[in-house]
This record gives sequence, C-alpha cells and structure tokens, in this order.
Amino acid sequence: MDAPIASLPEGITSLLDTDLYKLTMQCCILKFFPDVQVTYSFTNRTPEKKLSRAAFKWLQTQVDSTYSYNTAKAC
Repeated sequence: MDAPIASLPEGITSLLDTDLYKLTMQCCILKFFPDVQVTYSFTNRTPEKKLSRAAFKWLQTQVDSTYSYNTAKAC
C-alpha cells in the first residue's frame, strides 16, 4: 500500500536517493578526467509537468544539501 504523500520525507535525504549511473559517471569523470570542466543537466521525463522557478530553487537547494553528505564505515 502506498504511503500518503504528506507522510513522505521531503527532498533528498540519502545518497541512496540517486541512481548508480549518475554516481559511476561522476566517478569516471573525477578519476580519468579530473581537469575537465563538465556540465550536468536535468531531463524532465514528464513533460506535462513543468518546473516553476520556485520548484527549480527548491531542487537546487536539495542538490546543494548533498554536498554535506559523507560516507563512513559502519560499526
């Protein structure tokens, strides 16, 4: 049964919220092309839903918050 939307956490809360392709491509670029400037883009796969400026700012805040994530060995 699906959880009510109001009970779902808002935003990116874990590195697990991203997909393996993005992570491996970023790793490849950092490892093999560390001096190359790259640009990432967002593809809206639901064209009937448009991003407003407010939605874009919210998304940018979510992406910026991932900079503080870190990985650590589990005890």
